[in-house]
Amino acid sequence: QHGALTDDEKLTTVGSLLSKLPVDIQIGKMLITGSMFHQIEPALSLAATLSVQSPMTNYAYRDADCEKMRSDLESDHGDPITFLNCFREWLEVKNSRDRGVSSRRWCKLRGLEEQRFYEMSKIRTQFKDLLVDSGLLKSDSHRAAMENMTSSERALRHGEVKLLKSLKRSANNDDGLERKKKYLKPDTWRIDNDDERGEHDVRDIDFRLKNTQSQLQSLISASTACSYTDLTILKLILANGLYPQVAVSDEFNHCKSTGEKLYHTQNKPYVFLHPTSYFGNHHDILQLTDADIVPHPKFNSRTPLSTNHQVLFYMSLLETNKPYLVNTMRMPAAESLLLFANHLHSNSDLSRVICDSWIELRFVDSQVGETVLCRMIKLRGMWERLMKSRIEDLSVGNLEDELTSLLIKTMNFRVLYSVRRLLPADLKTSYVGPGNNYYPGDNPFVKEFPLSPDDNVGGTRLSSYFTYDCLIDSPFVEDWECPHCELVAPLSALQKYQHIDAAHPKESLLVASTEGEQQIKPVASNSTSYYCEECQKTLIITPVEVLRHKKGHLK
Repeated sequence: QHGALTDDEKLTTVGSLLSKLPVDIQIGKMLITGSMFHQIEPALSLAATLSVQSPMTNYAYRDADCEKMRSDLESDHGDPITFLNCFREWLEVKNSRDRGVSSRRWCKLRGLEEQRFYEMSKIRTQFKDLLVDSGLLKSDSHRAAMENMTSSERALRHGEVKLLKSLKRSANNDDGLERKKKYLKPDTWRIDNDDERGEHDVRDIDFRLKNTQSQLQSLISASTACSYTDLTILKLILANGLYPQVAVSDEFNHCKSTGEKLYHTQNKPYVFLHPTSYFGNHHDILQLTDADIVPHPKFNSRTPLSTNHQVLFYMSLLETNKPYLVNTMRMPAAESLLLFANHLHSNSDLSRVICDSWIELRFVDSQVGETVLCRMIKLRGMWERLMKSRIEDLSVGNLEDELTSLLIKTMNFRVLYSVRRLLPADLKTSYVGPGNNYYPGDNPFVKEFPLSPDDNVGGTRLSSYFTYDCLIDSPFVEDWECPHCELVAPLSALQKYQHIDAAHPKESLLVASTEGEQQIKPVASNSTSYYCEECQKTLIITPVEVLRHKKGHLK
């Protein structure tokens, strides 16, 4: 499920790296992917926030004042990004020059538990040490940090450590429980003191013993996703680590109240959103609106056609009196499923795809599906090459920049499709079965992977994760005209690309036709859905483009 083993139970590229990291598989995959994209510092902070209990207290969403104080830290992307923002802001408070700001009071006003942030900082350090030991990260030890200091800075740090240790001994002594506030020199250092017992001060002292001011500033920078690109890559890193822990919305959620809305995972249907999670209190972000749904005769209200379908990635499943999804993050459905699914099964014209035998994607027409799938095959190939090059320490040129750019563009694409959860009864009537629809010849999609029949579901295996034409479909095949020669023949999608690969090898296979590319380009904010009776197609275009389109038919 996590891509660590092949079908014959041999370690994959990811599996060999995971074997070196004694952490949960989800956390290990996040750290590996973070190092692959040179986003290891934010990935470390994100992994640390997900490795402890939620910092949200029971009254976090019950107290209106807490919600208001915390509003600028919450992210509509989900709990992991919200926790990362809270952790970064907590570090800012720790690094603040304002003596009147207490980190404990700051947490209390926002309905947060400070103990969780101390745990995050400790676990983050442990994860970093593991990455250094496994060779995925270069060492930046305390000794190296001290060597970069000037003599005056080292002397100052030595005095700070001496005073901190003295305060720690005093805090651990029963006679030192009732004490006044103590301030360190320079003024930027302050020991938090509360009305609580001294154990709270000990945590603050330990934190400052392990982190210099420069290290604290580095932690703040490492826990910040500044740009849209950084945030998108960070979400992809997280999604890659969490998959296959994905949940889809129940088809009747639109007529239920917030507390009754249900989600389905692959192995556990009918689960709820945790009441202290962001989406548990802001469910409207996940719901399709009437403006998002595009009417189409081939799609009904239970499986609406839209460009805004989403799935939830979750860290864990908590079962009490009800099953709850914990630490959820939303992602575009088609893009994330096609990018991370372990098994993709399609029909002959690529308009239908079943992901891991439980989620079906239906595109508005075959041309859109063909274009999206070709792009995803290209992305997954680049992803795998980058992963192998990082392990073998090979030069990758501009592969990382190209992959990052293409991933950002893909996440911005808006294609019309529907999402449906499949039941066991649906699967029984979905596949053609072994021995059917095998296409011999060369593989135009993945050159190094020979075409072979799939002995489980039928069809033709194009890669380790993609089986073509294994779904029961209409036997009708439209005539296809080659854009590079005068060939007109009823060919399937695979046969079309085999022809292009053999007769026109200079043409790029994974670049879709001009018409297909127009279907998935980013659209303007004022675009609307328009169904053209002449073309028999649904277009996402602006009002001005609608007039131009109609005028084109008049000519």
